[in-house]
Amino acid sequence: MKILVTGATGFVGRHVAAALEAAGHDVTVMARRPEQYPGSGAAVRGDIADVGSLRSALDGQDLAYYLVHSLAHADFAERDRVGARAFGGAAAAAGVSQIVYLGGLGEDDDALSPHLRSRREVERILSDTVPTTALRAGIVIGDGSISWEILRQLVERLPAMVTPSTADAGPTVLVLAIAVVNAVAEERFFRGALPVALVGDRRAVVATAVYVLVTVATLNVALVVAAAAMGTVFMLERLATRGILAPTLTHVTWSTLMLLALPG
Repeated sequence: MKILVTGATGFVGRHVAAALEAAGHDVTVMARRPEQYPGSGAAVRGDIADVGSLRSALDGQDLAYYLVHSLAHADFAERDRVGARAFGGAAAAAGVSQIVYLGGLGEDDDALSPHLRSRREVERILSDTVPTTALRAGIVIGDGSISWEILRQLVERLPAMVTPSTADAGPTVLVLAIAVVNAVAEERFFRGALPVALVGDRRAVVATAVYVLVTVATLNVALVVAAAAMGTVFMLERLATRGILAPTLTHVTWSTLMLLALPG
């Protein structure tokens, strides 16, 4: 079977083209710069925004995989709408018997996001022109995909994070106990030791700056602001009392209030 694969430079399209070729199909991939395409199948020039190139790429094809989207642009819904109409019309004119389309999850009567509404609209446009098999998939993650790279970078740069209220944080008593232990350890081993190692009148400023700098690595703006504000309070208490009891009690109280006040 002669099959055209669009979006073959993407993660899903790349694997689809390879699997179809391995199954013995005659695979053609459509790319804006075919000379730079390194994957499976024979590359031809084609652009969703160029109707003429679509007609040429679809000529003689039995089936087409539609795996493109315009999420990188603010007006992605309009771009995808226009692109789907152009591709569907060109496929019908070329006599393509079937389109396979990768969409998104959700029912038509759900409160869909703008992205998912656009995915569903593209599905309807294609189905109105050529018989279309729509695969309504959730997030597709694999080595090399954008989703995978986002998760990998998140784990590397953010070893801990505040989860949404829908997440199961575990028993409140256990979470509170962990927060208390963390507060005591932080005051004992960080603010309890750092002022001793520093000299001069700016010990509190330097120590707090170090504390804030450490939290910057999490890329969490709220955490950085809290570190700057409460870190200053804790350090001033440490220097004023020459002990860790006052800042420890303040830290524990702050952590407890935050745990009880935050939703979830």
